[in-house]
Amino acid sequence: MNSSLLFIIFGTAVIYPVSEAVFPFDCCTEVAHHVPRRWLRRTVVKFEIQKAGDTCAIPAV
Repeated sequence: MNSSLLFIIFGTAVIYPVSEAVFPFDCCTEVAHHVPRRWLRRTVVKFEIQKAGDTCAIPAV
């Protein structure tokens, strides 16, 4: 087996779980304090509101 292929497979197996532990969220993290209604009508398909300070419950799209 090619050593570079083995290194890639090993690196993926080790680094992926570590990145999941360091960044355990899959969420949109931007906060908008004010969004113009005209902009919302044109661009937003769906939205959910989450309480500030809670753990992330809205998955990123």
